[in-house]
Amino acid sequence: MQTEHTSEDVKWTTELEVALFHSMHRHKPVGINKHFHMACIQHRLQQLSGLSLTTQEIWKHLQTLYDLETLDEFENTGLQNEEKDFSLPQDFQSIEATNRAQSAQRQLSTPAGHSASSSPVSSPLYKPPAKRKKT
Repeated sequence: MQTEHTSEDVKWTTELEVALFHSMHRHKPVGINKHFHMACIQHRLQQLSGLSLTTQEIWKHLQTLYDLETLDEFENTGLQNEEKDFSLPQDFQSIEATNRAQSAQRQLSTPAGHSASSSPVSSPLYKPPAKRKKT
């Protein structure tokens, strides 16, 4: 059962605030997805309280409880990454060159019609399964 009301009618009782906090569980109304999370909060709050509150009413009340702008800035600070060129360390490049040489050598020594890469036995990392004992 939903109760219709106007903005002036919203009286934030203790029970309604508790329902709001339960609605905010796993949904922070800050950061890049704050509007999506607010829609989830609104839906859950409606389920818990039976009141059909607008997101504007919820935002307005949350602003009386928290400094949402500061929280939003704090949440978004991790998103400002600077781009840097990336290259693997020299050790990895030498390993890659060795692997290429070994792969080329295996392909040359493989009989025609057989692919070295199709068989796990040809892999240097292959370890045959242990034999099972019959009990």
